Amino acid sequence: QKPPFSHISSLRSEQKQLIAATARLGSSAIGLLPTGAGKSLTYQLPALAPLPWSPSGPPSLVVNPRAGCGTVVCVSPLIALMGDQVAAVGRPDVVAIHSDLSAADRKKRLAQLAAGQLALVYCAPESLGRGSALTRTLVSLSGYRRLRLIAIDEAHCVSEWGHDFRPAYKQLGAFVASLPVRPPLLALTATASAEVLKDLRATLSLPEDTPVVRASADRPNLYYAVVDHSSAVCLEDRLVDLRREIAWAKEQAGVALVYAHRRADCDSLAAALRAESGLHVSSYHSGLPRATKSKILTDFLGGKLDVVVATVAFGMGVDKGNVRVVAHWSLPPSLSHYAQEAGRAGRDGAPARAILYYVDGDRERRAYLARLAGQADRERDGD
Repeated sequence: QKPPFSHISSLRSEQKQLIAATARLGSSAIGLLPTGAGKSLTYQLPALAPLPWSPSGPPSLVVNPRAGCGTVVCVSPLIALMGDQVAAVGRPDVVAIHSDLSAADRKKRLAQLAAGQLALVYCAPESLGRGSALTRTLVSLSGYRRLRLIAIDEAHCVSEWGHDFRPAYKQLGAFVASLPVRPPLLALTATASAEVLKDLRATLSLPEDTPVVRASADRPNLYYAVVDHSSAVCLEDRLVDLRREIAWAKEQAGVALVYAHRRADCDSLAAALRAESGLHVSSYHSGLPRATKSKILTDFLGGKLDVVVATVAFGMGVDKGNVRVVAHWSLPPSLSHYAQEAGRAGRDGAPARAILYYVDGDRERRAYLARLAGQADRERDGD
């Protein structure tokens, strides 16, 4: 069996900087790397390749025999994404510990972790609550200085200013504070505003001088276009254009992602594409059962679907190289949303297209919904 990462001949400058900060210097760091820039390597390599190695060149790619090296923990938002990452590495000392495991499997992996047999462990933030079995095990390992690094993927979820805020991420600060010996933290995301970075530092107790490594968001292989359909006679005109984009993606042996605002739009648009073109299309939104959403993501990553029509709920965990088209059926909620979602296209470096459909009234509708959301928050908080 080939060692992991044997296909890698070099690292990007930003990857080297993050690995040097955390794995070599033992410091925490924040990485703002666009989709496709190799965020996962910044914690996988320290877990699986022996140190020391020079950050100026490719590391030795011999798997560490785990003798006294400690474990890397990656907090990840989606079980399907964890499974995809574990399968990609293909090592017995890389596992995911999550709620979908049987009691026997969970007990076995916790025992392996406690015994120091695991190089890299993926888990959801919900698994790190106060008093959980995983938390107790990691606290114990920390006391023996056997936690090498904690990586937090999709770290913008920590912040209420972030576009994918998730309350369990907010509790990571308490988990880190409970560790007897604090390991380096590596917070990773594609985009983060000044407000999100401020929240991130506060929640994780990161000093103001924590290095922030930024990679350019420029993706030369992506073609961006805004298509104004305000003067279209009917919805069918926009559908014709969308079908043309999807057909191009199919010609390139690729798939398409279509983002819509409302659940009803996802369902109706998916039905229209499925009925008239014979495509394998699924609709994905927060109203679906968890098992259904997991199956759609698995089918999409496994090549069983040509198109997924989704709300923002499909933003994270879409790690698929041959997404040739990302289309926004309407205006996204924010520029950060757009950057995250459009960035799902062309992860393999081949040409891809990001198409935004616009009609008069989109901005007003977005502003109206934002006001409603703000009013609901104030009523909830008693203002």
